[in-house]
Amino acid sequence: MNSKILKAGFPLIVLLLFVATDGKADDLHQMLPSAPLHKEATLRHICAVTLRVVEGQNRVDESSLQEIRAGEALSDVGSQLQALPFKQFRLIGSKERSVSLGEEAVFNVVAANEESHSIHIVPAEVRHGKVGLSLNWFGPTGENMLDTKVAIKNGQNMVFGADGSGEASSILCLKVSCN
Repeated sequence: MNSKILKAGFPLIVLLLFVATDGKADDLHQMLPSAPLHKEATLRHICAVTLRVVEGQNRVDESSLQEIRAGEALSDVGSQLQALPFKQFRLIGSKERSVSLGEEAVFNVVAANEESHSIHIVPAEVRHGKVGLSLNWFGPTGENMLDTKVAIKNGQNMVFGADGSGEASSILCLKVSCN
């Protein structure tokens, strides 16, 4: 009877060793949550999700070089905003939420042209100094304007823009910092 137990357990042990030696150990903790493989898998990450809503104003021709005015409140994302075809940027609002990995942070915001938008952000994992997350941006009529998964450096900003209408456009500045 003991030999049957040993034989039944042997293939499982071989599979686990194969997965761990194949460089997939980071994903193994998702399959076996009760048996973490490394220190990071045992930590409970709390993420501060900061969302700033910015209005891009005075659309310019992309080929022309313009001096950009972003103001002090946007100085940390000035170089990212500079790539967008606007002459000026105005901070509309800023909100922050603290969530655990896998938990959704929902931001209901007023964007350019006084439109109501809903932004849903779910930080999914922290790996190699980056935060993997999903972002869903819903416009004023509930249409999905952006549905994406990205990895951003932990504690750094990423800018997302919408085409908007006419001279103004809504821009999101997202920063996620996980411990």
